[in-house]
Amino acid sequence: MANIRKHTNFILRLIPLLLCLCFLENKTSQKTDFYDTHKQRREVHSQTVTDSSTTELILLWDTKVSEEEKQKILSTYDTSLHMIEEIDNYMLCMADNADTDTLIHTLRNYEEISAVDYNQQISLFSNFDSYDSSGWSSESNSNYLQYAGNIQVRPPSTKYVDLELSKAWSYYNKENSETRQVIVAIVDTGIDFEHPDLKDHMWINPNEIAGDGIDNDNNGYVDDIYGWDFYNNDNTICHYDTKTMTASKEDNDDHGTHCAGIIAASANNQIGIAGVASNIDVKIMSLKIHGGEKGKGTISNAIKAIKYATMMGADICNLSWGSTTYNQALEQTIKESPMLFIAAAGNNGKNNDEIPVYPASFSLDNIISVTFVSPTGALTVKSNYGANSVDIAAPGVDILSTVVGGYRTFSGSSMAAPHVSGIAAILYSTATKLYPSNVKEVLLMNYKPLADLSSLTYYPGIPNAYACIESMDLLQRDTKKPSISVKTGFDKGNLIAFIEAKDKGNSGIRITSYQPGKKTLNDFKRGTVGTSIEEGRLEVTKAGWYTFYVSDYAGNEIILPYEIIDDNQAPTITASYSTSLNNNTITISATIKDSKSGIKSVKYLPGKKTVEDFLSGKEGTPLIEGSTLKLSNHTVSIQVAEPGPYTIYASDNRGNKTVYVIDCEITPITDFTLSEETKTLSIGSVSRLDVDVTPRTNTDRLYYYSSNPSVASVSQWGLIHAKSKGHATIYVQTSSGLTKKCRIIVSK
Repeated sequence: MANIRKHTNFILRLIPLLLCLCFLENKTSQKTDFYDTHKQRREVHSQTVTDSSTTELILLWDTKVSEEEKQKILSTYDTSLHMIEEIDNYMLCMADNADTDTLIHTLRNYEEISAVDYNQQISLFSNFDSYDSSGWSSESNSNYLQYAGNIQVRPPSTKYVDLELSKAWSYYNKENSETRQVIVAIVDTGIDFEHPDLKDHMWINPNEIAGDGIDNDNNGYVDDIYGWDFYNNDNTICHYDTKTMTASKEDNDDHGTHCAGIIAASANNQIGIAGVASNIDVKIMSLKIHGGEKGKGTISNAIKAIKYATMMGADICNLSWGSTTYNQALEQTIKESPMLFIAAAGNNGKNNDEIPVYPASFSLDNIISVTFVSPTGALTVKSNYGANSVDIAAPGVDILSTVVGGYRTFSGSSMAAPHVSGIAAILYSTATKLYPSNVKEVLLMNYKPLADLSSLTYYPGIPNAYACIESMDLLQRDTKKPSISVKTGFDKGNLIAFIEAKDKGNSGIRITSYQPGKKTLNDFKRGTVGTSIEEGRLEVTKAGWYTFYVSDYAGNEIILPYEIIDDNQAPTITASYSTSLNNNTITISATIKDSKSGIKSVKYLPGKKTVEDFLSGKEGTPLIEGSTLKLSNHTVSIQVAEPGPYTIYASDNRGNKTVYVIDCEITPITDFTLSEETKTLSIGSVSRLDVDVTPRTNTDRLYYYSSNPSVASVSQWGLIHAKSKGHATIYVQTSSGLTKKCRIIVSK
């Protein structure tokens, strides 16, 4: 009954104006009917909401931070910081600290936290005018029709200032035989999904059963048929005044409905208006983040809405709102989405190059910043501009479109953005696997120059829909899945996964992420679930299975389950020892190697010890502590004074430990003989002086030296080199002090 009453009321209120306007020329895709409520609407201006008005904070965690580390940091502020919800590495918290600015400054000092920002309120970018006007943006003549109350007037417009939609549709219908469905997400207020001009173009979740109270598609939202109301956290989408069947004053949804009509109001249905993209299979996804009497929203809800649109497969996202406060979490969310974002530049009459308005001022390849012009082709006093930060303009004054229960004209950059979204939707309809940077390029390069916009926008004009459609051959498809490979490495105590993602087409890698365990492609929900990986490097604390995900901007995606294997092998130790002359000291030479995670610590103790002896607090003499000393070719020397057993201990960076026991006994040589007592050599010859020792197993070292090295020199191994004519004596001495000699005669 409610639906019957609504549509009956709608039609009865439409009849008087239809009779008044029956003389209007009926144009196939441009026909407009009028419904005048004669009520003034409130004005919502672009403004920055001061940070002190909210105590909600958005924390962006570093991607390698574990849940345990997050909770450890949060527990430090358990009386002043409380988590409300968490999505991947974003966390919404409530701050109870009176000095919130100091708390933010403190949190920003943590290297585990990439960014901390207020959960800013964001404002709609439109001036709500009284209802009156026909559309001039689609096809302008010298004048356009406008109603001021019951008085009909025809303000001037510039004939050239329109989007060339009639020509565009004619060319499109002639040249493009195959089209596909395009989904445009409107992140705004709610949308009147039962409006006669919109109901056939509303997106309907194909995997959700209405009214059964079950999350049928397992996306985290119950009965999300047309989208989701993030402002009220339910699926209501649109809120009516049940008496008048117009927008509820307590929760006004006119703004989002107006944007939807500009894009997708049905053509050829003999009522209302025709949207820019009305002749294609365009579907509007309603994502309500603004509500209440003042139409305010928050960054946290915007992030959730964008992630929802990405997850559910939207192609384009219209953002007719903004803030002058930068938010890193919002920028990253947009950057990691494959959608093309069309963002309103604002209505302050300011230079966005000097005072950026976000998200329009984000410097990203998948976002277009749009300001608005009047029917004369010039900016208004409220139009924001920027030669570097504002991409293009579009019609935004006296724009007739749908509102809850009827039609009205609004003005502002909020109305300009959906004109561009509509043209983008037409381009997207021509092929699958398009990507936003290319569509953006084709759309912006085919603009209609306006002299009054020179030096005020990057492309000084408005889109030329006909030229865009005529250039659809320049649209590039990317049908190739990216590739992914993973290798395991170690960095001190951390397990490292090195991920290499490659784009096989030309759209570019948009996101690389992971989830613990073995997952399916659907578990990543188009990249909206999982933790992002920065710079191809992921530190993990535990070995095991992880699933890695890569997607490009054309929507091609791939996963790779991969087992990260820990270092379970202890270091290896080999050692030998030698004695000094007269056996005063013993030198132990140890070689210590670890093939994976690397050596962390090396120590030694006298006696035969176990690993536990080095862990129980007993004093070991440290040679290497952590990474403070680097081994030279994996070796280290230990000098001791007393013979006996010594134990060398080594641990690696993953906690594997081992010991090696070496028994340093001193066994001296009791006697030895030389192979010759006199040796005659010619100049330039080389001869070895052999030694026979008793006992053969001993710890002594033999030392060789020459009395006259210029005649005959000797190496430490007993090799004699004859250098010049003369005599020399070669002495051989043991560590224990025994000495023998050999007389050398060098002749010519």
